[in-house]
Amino acid sequence: MTSPFVPLLGNLNQLGFFQFLFPFLLILALSYGGLEYALGGEKAKRILPKPAVALISMVISFFVLNYSGGVGNSIAIFFSQIFGQGMIVAVGILMILILLGLFGLKPSSFLDKKEAKERSGMGHAAIAIVILLVFLFIIGSGQNLGLGGLRLDSQAWTIILFIAIFVGVLWALGRDQA
Repeated sequence: MTSPFVPLLGNLNQLGFFQFLFPFLLILALSYGGLEYALGGEKAKRILPKPAVALISMVISFFVLNYSGGVGNSIAIFFSQIFGQGMIVAVGILMILILLGLFGLKPSSFLDKKEAKERSGMGHAAIAIVILLVFLFIIGSGQNLGLGGLRLDSQAWTIILFIAIFVGVLWALGRDQA
């Protein structure tokens, strides 16, 4: 049985949703949000009024629409790949947070100096282990990330080990001695 989403996605693709409409809407939202953040603010301190920000955002979005039409499907492929691979990275970050939680570590505790002093070296070792496991997981699933050609030979692992030792030494030398 075929999925009902296959014809739907095909129709959206034929109508130009991925090539024109979605990049237009994405850039409209990003440019409006960025301009509103940079030039907006409180009513008395606004650099540009909201209608001007909206107009500038629309103009930027139409230029992107013109650009996406000129490059064909490559803009849709680019966005599909970057957001698809970004989701894999986001899942990796989520996995780090879950594993840290299993070790009893909260991300907010790294920002609190009092909690950081109370935390023993075990917390740092746990973080290092979790990051190493996620790194190995990502390397192992290289095909899914588009890293099929990434093969780590003994020289690459030597460099990785050297960097890890170097970071460990810099951390040990740079931390506060109580």
